[in-house]
Amino acid sequence: MCGRFTLTRNGKELADFFDLAHCPDLTPQSNIAPGSEITVIGLNKEGKRVPGMMRWGLIPHWAKAIPQYPTHNARAESAAEKPSFRDAFARRRCLIPADGWYEWRKENGHATPWLVRRQDGAPLAFAGLWERWHHDGRTILSTTILTRPATAELIPLHPRMPVLVRRADFSAWLSPETPQEQIRAIVAKEPDGSFILQACDPQSPCAAIT
Repeated sequence: MCGRFTLTRNGKELADFFDLAHCPDLTPQSNIAPGSEITVIGLNKEGKRVPGMMRWGLIPHWAKAIPQYPTHNARAESAAEKPSFRDAFARRRCLIPADGWYEWRKENGHATPWLVRRQDGAPLAFAGLWERWHHDGRTILSTTILTRPATAELIPLHPRMPVLVRRADFSAWLSPETPQEQIRAIVAKEPDGSFILQACDPQSPCAAIT
């Protein structure tokens, strides 16, 4: 799963890595929680990649109210069929930039947070779905992060992990015209790199996690 993550890059780094039309205005965040407004990357009307802000916790467009059940993650294996996510899986996909994500491992009766990052230091691109919700005269853009079974490298930490989109697949993932067979293939790909797993200590930003 992915319940907390970090994004501390500057706007130019993200613009270069994701080939954005303009630099996002970012405030470094080392402990991003569900319900927060987060940076996402999608396509504008001209088909260019642009950054934006969305609520982390997807609200289905047909919902009468903001869901009280967790929608910050969606299982990649079932998102195409689940009523809360299937419309977004079909046509409203985005990328969610990150430096790493946190998982908790229980040891001696205590849960220790661990930060997972790429070995090569490159940014991560979480596979996201998004929705536009209209209710009582207000509009909320919201998103969720797809998850998949963890790789052998990460399964000792947690049985699931975010779906990570490879750079070569960014255009296909973002395009609403990409066939569903190709989207499912992108989701099924293993990450194209290895990871650093860092146990958090009192001097680390993740010490604030509760």
